Amino acid sequence: MATPPKNFTPIEDVMLCRAYVNATLNPITGTDQKMEVFWRGIKGKFDELYAEADEVQEGVARAPEALMNRYMRKIQPEIKIPRPIGQKAAKRKAQEEISVARSQKTRTASMVQMTAIHERLAKSMEDNNQIDIRYKEFQMLKEINDVEGSRKCIEEIQQLQAYGASSCYSTGLDRWQCWQCLGLLPNLLVVALPPLQGTHQVKRMGHIWLWDLP
Repeated sequence: MATPPKNFTPIEDVMLCRAYVNATLNPITGTDQKMEVFWRGIKGKFDELYAEADEVQEGVARAPEALMNRYMRKIQPEIKIPRPIGQKAAKRKAQEEISVARSQKTRTASMVQMTAIHERLAKSMEDNNQIDIRYKEFQMLKEINDVEGSRKCIEEIQQLQAYGASSCYSTGLDRWQCWQCLGLLPNLLVVALPPLQGTHQVKRMGHIWLWDLP
């Protein structure tokens, strides 16, 4: 009787895997199949492959128990088979995926919001620059006593301020600059409180309100 070597060779490991796969392609269904019957079928496939192989030791015989032990202890642990998860674990995994999706959605919304804020701030700075330019132009026209040009500059400043107020920007001239503008406009009266809605004769200039006199 041939004595098997202690260790399986790499070729034998490959043949054992192939024999296991071939034996399970058409498995016997039912609950009456015993373990030894199953591994005897694998041994038959193993012997067929062994007989066809070239680089094997002659006279080597592997019992079904040896094949089973080799497969269970050495080969099967190396095969990464996804383990089924329970109902609680599946629910937990689904909740984690939902949480990740919500976080991603929140981050995306925050990025869109921040982009809009940056655009509004850039527009606000642009409006402020235009107001500053118009105010400097007003000062130069005031020095040469150009009343009509000064009035036109003030109207343009008011339009820029009205646009800024409608866009929720705190743009406009400060209180001192507003009083400077009033020096050339005697037909405007300063009022302390903002007007009622629907009062078209009152305009806002920076931090004060102006009433158009007839």
